Amino acid sequence: MGNFERQDFEIKELVRRRNKTKYFMKKSKASCSMDDVHGFIYGGMSARFWMMRKHINLLSKEDLINLPLYSWECITILTKYRTIDLLIKNQSDMFDLLYFLISKLKTIDGNAGSAKELVRSRV
Repeated sequence: MGNFERQDFEIKELVRRRNKTKYFMKKSKASCSMDDVHGFIYGGMSARFWMMRKHINLLSKEDLINLPLYSWECITILTKYRTIDLLIKNQSDMFDLLYFLISKLKTIDGNAGSAKELVRSRV
């Protein structure tokens, strides 16, 4: 088996294992009620991700190939008591979360309730 065939086999095996992964719901210690959420920031703009940007700017071109995260994989959920920084690498999962947050918070700019006037005027 050549190098290319071996890599192709390894990728197919990883995909096969990933598709067999079972997910389950479990309440974590970091769970919060949607009533506590008052907004979100999509992208690497919150303080934690912004500090990571400074580190990334200092990397060499060779190190940039293997970045640990990209801005479009970052989201910060703002609650009454804290901020929750998440890194979601699966684009479909990120879109699902964004859609959920937008609809639950009735927002157009990431702040809860900012779309209420628009929703009322359409009815």
